[in-house]
Amino acid sequence: MNILSDINFFDFYYNGHYLSEFGGYVGSTDGGFKKYSLLPSRTYVTDKQLNYDGNIIFDSYLEPRSFKVPIVFESIDDAGIRTIAGWLNTKTDEKFFFADDTLYINCVLDSNETDLDSISGVDGECELTFLANDPYYYSMNTSNYIFQDVTGGTLLPMINGGNAECYPKIKIMTSQSFVMSVYDINSKVIQQFSVTSPMSPVTIDSKYCTCFSGSYNLFNNTEGKFPVFPSGVFYISFNTDIKEVDVDFVPRFI
Repeated sequence: MNILSDINFFDFYYNGHYLSEFGGYVGSTDGGFKKYSLLPSRTYVTDKQLNYDGNIIFDSYLEPRSFKVPIVFESIDDAGIRTIAGWLNTKTDEKFFFADDTLYINCVLDSNETDLDSISGVDGECELTFLANDPYYYSMNTSNYIFQDVTGGTLLPMINGGNAECYPKIKIMTSQSFVMSVYDINSKVIQQFSVTSPMSPVTIDSKYCTCFSGSYNLFNNTEGKFPVFPSGVFYISFNTDIKEVDVDFVPRFI
């Protein structure tokens, strides 16, 4: 959910289908969708020091994001109540977004019961509560950068269009040991990751913390934190010549 004026709040996509496919729309007898999920709650890890007023914050983390969507079906029988139930019944996170939005969020329907309140017998309305265990929104478009014949030490510019860090998947065509560095907008090194004795190509997946050469696991050949890209303009470089670097990542938004 990003540019509100561009979004069609009367329809949404979830678990492979739009609400409108089942003859429903977002709304209720007392109004439509009015509340927007701005920020999830944050939990702080604190402790109290002797002779210190207040608490000291050591860490914090975001809690799952929850949001409610009221929906109405003018004729439940057009799609069938069991068909609607089957659409909403998911075991794992599914992609959710309002029509015409540029961002999506992964979520599940709240585990509590969901009932349809009938007005005249064949119509119905209810309020769906979605729970996003991963509280971040993701861009519909994957960012891709390809660099060929890279000289060691060259800064390769990229842009993370999200407002949060993101986790790339990087394919590197090389059979030489290398050190990959990530730089901020001021060309200051903020992170380094090294791989020794690889076999081309090397595939690094920062989301799942894996590093492979084909089917061969190189995890024990790595050192440092798996690459994480900052928001905005940043750079990467290698300490040795690389034939080709293919970088994919999905911008994230809080």
